[in-house]
Amino acid sequence: MFAYTLTRGALDHIALLFYTRAIDLCRKALADSSLRPDQIDRLLLVGGATLAPRPA
Repeated sequence: MFAYTLTRGALDHIALLFYTRAIDLCRKALADSSLRPDQIDRLLLVGGATLAPRPA
């Protein structure tokens, strides 16, 4: 049997790594396509991770 208590702070830290990676991927996609954020009308987020709350 395995038991582990994951604190909110530790979860936020782990999630922040994934959010940072996702943001970096978006920035790279914008740069690669020569687009600026103000040229984007809509953004569709899909997948289970999009339901996760953003860390404070």
